Amino acid sequence: EKKLIRDKGIKVFTMHEIDRLGMTNVMEEAIAHVTKGTDGIHLSLDLDALDPLDAPGVGTPVMGGTTYRETHLAMEMLGEHGII
Repeated sequence: EKKLIRDKGIKVFTMHEIDRLGMTNVMEEAIAHVTKGTDGIHLSLDLDALDPLDAPGVGTPVMGGTTYRETHLAMEMLGEHGII
């Protein structure tokens, strides 16, 4: 899967980038990337991405995901840009 993503040139942000750069910087870069030449985006939020301390009822709980606050900030930023 990683090879296919690389080969297709798909932009990916991992927890490493979120930890290192912070959610605000990652979202600013992501929003800049997805708004080039588009009319808008579709959002599908997979709750498995959240840390199970914040979303314990998911199908695949894995420690170390985004926090409730990080995820909420990301959704706020998308809403502020009016691109959804």
